[in-house]
Amino acid sequence: MTNLIKSLIVISCISNLNYGKNDEMSSIKVANSFFDDLKFELAIIEYKRLSVLFPDNVNFFQIQNKMAICYKKLGYFIESINIHKKLLEKNSQYWDSIFQIATTYQLMDNFTESNRFIKEYFPIVDGERKDSLKYLMSCNYFALMQVDSSKLYFDSINQIELQTLIDRNSIIISEFESLREYNHISAKRLNMLIPGAGYLYLDMPQTFVATLFVESLFLYATILTYNNQYAIGTLLGGIFFSGFYLGSIHGAEQFAKIKKKKSYRKFYDKLIFGFNK
Repeated sequence: MTNLIKSLIVISCISNLNYGKNDEMSSIKVANSFFDDLKFELAIIEYKRLSVLFPDNVNFFQIQNKMAICYKKLGYFIESINIHKKLLEKNSQYWDSIFQIATTYQLMDNFTESNRFIKEYFPIVDGERKDSLKYLMSCNYFALMQVDSSKLYFDSINQIELQTLIDRNSIIISEFESLREYNHISAKRLNMLIPGAGYLYLDMPQTFVATLFVESLFLYATILTYNNQYAIGTLLGGIFFSGFYLGSIHGAEQFAKIKKKKSYRKFYDKLIFGFNK
């Protein structure tokens, strides 16, 4: 009788163990199905449930990685980065997390932090993976408007599979360097000398005409009221003229910086396009 009870207990334990494994695999399939169907919110719920019910499962890294990707796809970048950082605490050489954190910082336009992170993990990787990080750093430096550093890292890549992209990017950078660069100091000084001239320099003819017209109008009103000895009119005209004059100087400087930044961003998108290693 005692042996029978022991046998029943063993059979029960084996059955529960098999059931648990089957339930785990079934849950993983459901979660992955949501992931493949781009239903990332539902996938996150299932991955979280798996992490709670089966904390020691052999698919832990895969589950956490996919959950981080879901957050990234939904635009929750910080949540994605935090998951990957926890994975790196368990395994500092986990490549998926290293790559994903670097690219997620790029999506956040935090190129400085992306480079800082890459440099931190640069000694850990080698070979093709190191070249992949170099590629990311090159694009980051370009976005930070450090073209020479960008070219330096592109030139240091040895991976043959990336050579086509490197050649393409060399052409893109050469094209960028041949473009006219808008200098914010020149735009600012031109608006000091002639109202609106800085905007004309920035290829903004309509803004130039509008600025010239408004400032000329206020200047004319100021001079006219002064000649007519109309103190209040002269004061108001002078205030408006000074305000528009100083505003146009600042505006030309800011527009030049914006144009420069947009130009770099446009070419950065070209440089990073097609790279997914």
